[in-house]
Amino acid sequence: MKKILFQAISVLLALALSACGVNEPAEREDPEVPIISENPEIQEKDEPENDNSETVETNERKEVSAENFKDSVEIVLSEKITVGGKSAEESDCVTVGGEIIYYHDMEKYPSGNKYGEGEAKDRHTEAEAAEHTLVTITKPGKYFLRGELKGQIAVDLGENAKDDPKAKVTLIFGGADIVCEIAPVVIFYNVYECETLSAEASANVDTAKAGANVVIAEGSVNNVKGSNVAKIFKDNGEEKKLHKYDSALYSKMSMNIDGAGVLNIEAENEGIGSEMHLSVNGGIIDIVSKDDGINTNEDGVSVTAINGGKLSVKGGLGIEGDGIDSNGWLVINGGELFASGNPKSADGGIDADCGIIINGGTVYAFGNKNDRISSESAQLFARLEFAYNEKPESKIEFVDAEGKGVKTESDRTFKSLVISSPEFVKDTGYKLYVNGIMQEFSSNEDIWENIMGEINEALSGFTEGGLGNSQRPEMNEEPKHEIKNPYEVPKELDRWLEKEDIPEEIKEWIETMKDVSENIKPFGNYRPGRNENSVPEMPSYEKPGNENGSESHIELEEEKFLDHTVFVLNDETKYYSGIFDSSEATGKERVYFTVNGRERMEDVFKGDIPEIESVECTEKVPEKDVLISLTYEGRAENIEISRNCTLAEGYDAIEALFKDLEVGSYCLKITVSEENGNYNGSSEFGFKVVD
Repeated sequence: MKKILFQAISVLLALALSACGVNEPAEREDPEVPIISENPEIQEKDEPENDNSETVETNERKEVSAENFKDSVEIVLSEKITVGGKSAEESDCVTVGGEIIYYHDMEKYPSGNKYGEGEAKDRHTEAEAAEHTLVTITKPGKYFLRGELKGQIAVDLGENAKDDPKAKVTLIFGGADIVCEIAPVVIFYNVYECETLSAEASANVDTAKAGANVVIAEGSVNNVKGSNVAKIFKDNGEEKKLHKYDSALYSKMSMNIDGAGVLNIEAENEGIGSEMHLSVNGGIIDIVSKDDGINTNEDGVSVTAINGGKLSVKGGLGIEGDGIDSNGWLVINGGELFASGNPKSADGGIDADCGIIINGGTVYAFGNKNDRISSESAQLFARLEFAYNEKPESKIEFVDAEGKGVKTESDRTFKSLVISSPEFVKDTGYKLYVNGIMQEFSSNEDIWENIMGEINEALSGFTEGGLGNSQRPEMNEEPKHEIKNPYEVPKELDRWLEKEDIPEEIKEWIETMKDVSENIKPFGNYRPGRNENSVPEMPSYEKPGNENGSESHIELEEEKFLDHTVFVLNDETKYYSGIFDSSEATGKERVYFTVNGRERMEDVFKGDIPEIESVECTEKVPEKDVLISLTYEGRAENIEISRNCTLAEGYDAIEALFKDLEVGSYCLKITVSEENGNYNGSSEFGFKVVD
């Protein structure tokens, strides 16, 4: 009964995929590659040839001439700011002066209403604010920036600008150093918004006509160091948002970044942010931030696209933070990306609530946990999860027999790595080396895990009542867009029906899911014990050589797998886990673990604790060297990332790992300690906790 109920809930939740906007791409010339268009107004440039695995070497400001941008207005930043060669007071398109919007040093308005959610570190005094100069651009056009400023560049074309296609501003960085200690360095308040909120959210958007544009002039070196503005409430007692600007370079509208120069960003909070979409088409950009390096924050809608350029993003230097975090989609079509997230929190180099699509470019993403990459990606990739924490400055090589592939170096501790390159060849065997030591994996993704992975990815952030934590609007705020019909089976599953190597039982299950979805009742009408007969039971698909799921790992090795040091990339196999220094390289003997004599665990209901009667190993490894960890595999910030013990602590300690688990997907990992000189190995057991 428990199994049937779990299956019913799983299918009901799976039907919510479309609420996240995971739909068939809109018709276009190449339907397999969703592209955010490059801005036609921005200068043409050659792709930088720098190795993205290294941080940009120079941060000394370097100016270039505005002669190449004759249609721009030159703003020279200094103690006496000039606009178009004249005093700023004579300008009709730029104003100097006024108060920067920042978080004041107060808890309440004079009215007694609560001021905001800021902590002590977010507050600033009037004296601090007085040290800054506000430069505001008030008319459309192109503006060339050079010089030095302690203050902020703000763009505000008026409240009606968002609906005016002519309300476009391009900021051209031609050698500027700007510091703002109380708020973002650059902020676009009001310009044209090229994309509208709708129920048809998807990874396909076009920002070519965006009103917010940044160009990094070729040959220039620019440095910005900025802060943020914590949430400030309206002074009406309802505690609704008035201001909240999270990034050093921030736009309330969709934004394009392009060029061929250097832009170094140091951020007190987040590096680059947009409340809608962000398209990076060029530039040599280096970001160091305490929280996310790049963030687009419209839940279930925003798209971050990397179409070109060279990005080095080091996020999460505080207590948490990803390299790139999109509250919608992350689409990588080109360029070079090196991104890392906080190694201690549940963060990674790349993170996206609705999906990550890699169609081109070179990608290195390091972290504690990178998000799943969509199987709709046009370019091959490898998602690698290591059994142990790997050290900073570890040299990574992922190469074929001829030495072709990718090489890079980590910038910090990591346990998860995503790599992708145009050099990868389908069905080719690659070897993975860390600091010259050949690696081997414990398990790789099979067909069934691919299908369910697509469903589980979309389930993150959803509940029976609709949108979950990752998709809810701000407290006491109205949702900004409508949600699509949550009861439709995603069309993406149709592609599995066309594959020849998919087992018939899986095809039948998908077909039945599609039939049920036409008659399924809304979540609010579902009750345990009702509709269960109409929900298709998930097929019990086992790997070849494991008909009843009871054989040990070593038997599977002999019958199914030839060499766990060979990483093969193709449409179905891109994910490898439990990676460690190979037995061939270390001389240690490879061992395998089972739990209760099985290689998998059953799902459990919330509040239940699975019975762990035995943990077996193929060799007699000392119990003190058997490390057991339980890791949450989802995104919820309120769920503890990992619990650990050793086998020597006993079965009570192991069962304690399962106490008070929230609903979600988990992985029990059993690993031999690196300190053991005779054995190595890691085994993983995935399971779910359900209501």
